[in-house]
Formats: sequence, C-alpha cells, structure tokens
Amino acid sequence: AGMQFVPQQEIIFLESSGNYTKFYLLNKKEILVSRQLGEYEKLLPANDFLRIHDKYLVNLPHITEYLKGTGGQVVMLNGHTLPVAVRRKDELLSRFDKWLKRG
Repeated sequence: AGMQFVPQQEIIFLESSGNYTKFYLLNKKEILVSRQLGEYEKLLPANDFLRIHDKYLVNLPHITEYLKGTGGQVVMLNGHTLPVAVRRKDELLSRFDKWLKRG
C-alpha cells in the first residue's frame, strides 16, 4: 500500500482499534494504519500530543472545548467528543494551563 506522509498539524486525533490506529485528519480524511497507538505516542512530540484515554491520543491545539465530568470530555475541531480517562485528567488540565500561559 506504500506510505503516506501527513504533517503533524494535520492530525486532529488518533484512535486505537486493537492492533490498528485510525488517524483523523483536518481534511476530514481517516487513515487506518496497522500499528498500535502506543508507537505513535512515542513518535509524536509530547508538547503537542497527549494520551487522554487508552483509546485516544489528541493533538492539543485541535481541542476546542473541555467538558467537565469525572474525567471529563474534550471536543475536537472536527466535532468529535472524546472521553478523558480519570487518571489522565490532571495531566490534561495542567497542559491547558501551560498552553494558556504560552499565549
């Protein structure tokens, strides 16, 4: 099938699907890749990408809203609402603080 190169900023989020990972992109495309999410978590820069759940790795600049709750949820630029695992909530919120201070 060859290779496809996608600029990091084009990635809205990644979703784990067993041994596969699905990329959700700004151009509304979805790409399914036969590698596990953990591999991409190691490859993508941690200052922009955060694992918010066992199933989801998000590109922080593409979060449009945080909805409060036990773990809470994030609304992504493409309208998808993703759950935040309770154990990952503090990390996410502290990253928001850093983002806000950067601006």
